[in-house]
Amino acid sequence: MPPPSTRRPRPPPRPPRASCAKLPAASCAALAAALALAACARIEGPLERAARSLCTSHACLRLAASLARAARPAAAAAPLERSLAAAAAREALARGEAAAALEAVQTAIELSEAGVRGGGGEREAAAALHLLKGRVLEALPPRRCAAGSCPEHAANAYRTALQLSPGLAEAAAALDAVSATLRGASAAYVRSLFDEYAARFDESLHRLEYQAPALVGRALAAVLSRREGGLPVERVLDAGCGTGLSGLELRQLAVHLAGVDLSAGMIARARERTGLYDALKQSELVEYLVDVQQGSTRFDAIVCADVLNYFADLTSVLRAVAGSLVRGGLLAFTLEASPLEPDSAVEWQWKALPSGRYAHNVEWVVSLAAQAGLQLVQRTPVPKLRLDGGRAVPGNLIILSKREALENSEASVHI
Repeated sequence: MPPPSTRRPRPPPRPPRASCAKLPAASCAALAAALALAACARIEGPLERAARSLCTSHACLRLAASLARAARPAAAAAPLERSLAAAAAREALARGEAAAALEAVQTAIELSEAGVRGGGGEREAAAALHLLKGRVLEALPPRRCAAGSCPEHAANAYRTALQLSPGLAEAAAALDAVSATLRGASAAYVRSLFDEYAARFDESLHRLEYQAPALVGRALAAVLSRREGGLPVERVLDAGCGTGLSGLELRQLAVHLAGVDLSAGMIARARERTGLYDALKQSELVEYLVDVQQGSTRFDAIVCADVLNYFADLTSVLRAVAGSLVRGGLLAFTLEASPLEPDSAVEWQWKALPSGRYAHNVEWVVSLAAQAGLQLVQRTPVPKLRLDGGRAVPGNLIILSKREALENSEASVHI
């Protein structure tokens, strides 16, 4: 042993290193990158990208986020906070804790919103979060969600993902799969959607070059004016009246114009159009028509402009309409065209669209209507009902007549 005067001084003790014993190797490497990142206070740049690409476990992300918060303002740590919340959602979902996963993924989505507004790769990251949200919603019991079923909300999450990243094949496949389980939008979902939409509805549809009310109004006027008695007819129902855009086209056709809509917000906006409607009621359409049939009132015409595309199977609504029309009464409505080719050999009735609406096979609808006692008067292809994503939405304008009168007088009026 050397004399005391020649001893070398002991090196200072090393600071304790974070334990990686319970972390995967990749996460341990990411932890080291996150530590260096925090020490250098460089949130942006290669170190940050290394941390985000390698640090995937909840434990690692939690430490990385806390270190980033200590080194820089909270806004700079937002990407790590978002990744932390997303990792927590994935782990909760894997444990079968869907409610906790939903809370975590919603936090991640809120943290991503500022980045989405900035564009770039943040849109792809946000799309992945909405895809995850859809998976979480599908894992919840269907009736657990408010304002519609959980599968409906999952479909909406997948649609949002596709809006952010149109090429996200996984979201497209998930949307197709969940849409196949739905048979039309539920009343609760549609009510919530349009209550929220009511305040900006007219302005939005103006931007979308919305054509349905004017097209239906003109076509119905042309058919009614050629009938005995001419215009105006006694009673017309604007079914799914919304804020009254169709009512503006229908007012001159009827002595009494009634409107019905599922959304209280829409009915409130329609009431603001003083003198437009003689009666307004908030109700689900089929329920309203069934109530009509309990009394003596019947309509000379019922209009569904851009309404039936929220139904999948039209059986119940066509039967309810037939029972609510006078003899020879008319049903005028629009349908969105199918993405399938007209000469497709595939037999189909209706198809869920990425928009959340439904396309219908016109031949099937006409056949279904005949079973309900309604006969085709007019079918007109429409190149553009509105815009959707900057593209024209094609469709069909159809007018049907209650068959009883066709056996006695003018059998058909074709325009």
